[in-house]
Amino acid sequence: MQPAADALLQFCSTLHDLSDRYRRLFLQDHPIDRDVSREHEDIVKATLERRADDACEMLRVHIERTGNNVLRALVKKTP
Repeated sequence: MQPAADALLQFCSTLHDLSDRYRRLFLQDHPIDRDVSREHEDIVKATLERRADDACEMLRVHIERTGNNVLRALVKKTP
């Protein structure tokens, strides 16, 4: 594999690991507030159906909602 591709794969792996770590920490104190599995299924379905605009929008909303939930939780914990 090319060095740039190796670096990109390593970067993606690191992002995944960090995301998973913080998601698990967040879920210890906060119940899931929506049907996340369904959101994932809908994103995959749109992707497989080659509805790129729909898939990108669903993914954007999914990530932003998750990020906003984590941010609110962090702000509440800040003294």
